[in-house]
Amino acid sequence: MEISSVKISRAAEQVTSAQIVASIDGLLEDILLRLPIRSLIRFKFVSKRWLSVISNPQFAVLHQDRSPTLKPAIGLFLPCTSFRSNPTKLEYIYFDVHDLTSPPFSVLKFAKDPSAGSIKILQSCNGLLLCSSYRAQRPRQNYHVFNPTTKQLTTIPKPAYRRTICGVSLAFDPTKSSAYKVVCVRASELVSGSYQIQIYSSDTAGPWRVSGDPFAAKHDFKNGIYWNGSVQWLGHWGRDNSLYFNVDQERLGEVGPTPNNAEQEAEMTYFGESCDHLNLIQMYGRPDVEFYVYEMRRDCSGWDIKYMVDLSAVTSAFPRMIRTELDSYDGGYYVLSVLSIIRGEKEEEAFLVLQIPADS
Repeated sequence: MEISSVKISRAAEQVTSAQIVASIDGLLEDILLRLPIRSLIRFKFVSKRWLSVISNPQFAVLHQDRSPTLKPAIGLFLPCTSFRSNPTKLEYIYFDVHDLTSPPFSVLKFAKDPSAGSIKILQSCNGLLLCSSYRAQRPRQNYHVFNPTTKQLTTIPKPAYRRTICGVSLAFDPTKSSAYKVVCVRASELVSGSYQIQIYSSDTAGPWRVSGDPFAAKHDFKNGIYWNGSVQWLGHWGRDNSLYFNVDQERLGEVGPTPNNAEQEAEMTYFGESCDHLNLIQMYGRPDVEFYVYEMRRDCSGWDIKYMVDLSAVTSAFPRMIRTELDSYDGGYYVLSVLSIIRGEKEEEAFLVLQIPADS
């Protein structure tokens, strides 16, 4: 009886100590600040108090200060492909099958924009999502910046303009500041056939302001990528110079054309950023199982070959990737799509995320 009494007493002391820690927000916050993002997402479901601490915007700022380096992505959101599914429903792809952390959401619907017909993720940037919403019979979009970890939502005020928006990009670097900027490229009202840049800053909560003079360009402004302090845009078909906009200096610059075969027009297969690396894959015609992955130099002076990829082993494991045609010159082609290039903290941790036909 005496031994049992001691065990119960110690267990009671442990429970009491845990309750004391959990009841002191300052101490609890200090412990949670030492945890990685994936653990914080899981611990939000422990209690309402833990949820309140982790969801506090100030906690996100403090956590960024404790983690000054950019961390690898832990998963990928994809729109559901089934025509019967909710158009706003998303599928979450886990990169680590041994750590199936619950996704922060599966459907995007914002209370501040309840009448939106659907909400689309335009871009992710270092933990923040830039989203757009559509309303029936209203062509103009609403834009939102959403933090999936803290559930903090900011609706961006609509810029005062009457010209077409050509592209909107999110610029956020948590290693420098908790503030972000949204870069909008629209048709110029002053010079026909030219473009104008406007900027929204979260630290001032707007309003939109014009940056620089109108400029002429031939670029895909819908696919801007924030990297190395600048928003990057590729030239059409890799023929024109790439363009970048330094967000802090508010200065436009050019990079030489992307690597391409002079006899063919290149199709952009992938263009994106991961762990502070900007990568590009270009193919000619139908997808191939052998291709190069290019990386932008830090000074934006051009592209270098980073990897040579050979997916022959993948086609052997998944033969449905191979399509044959009797009238084809080479006898067939491959069905694949590069969804993302994920770079890790170490060079050998890099991997591709591919979309291939299902086995059945």
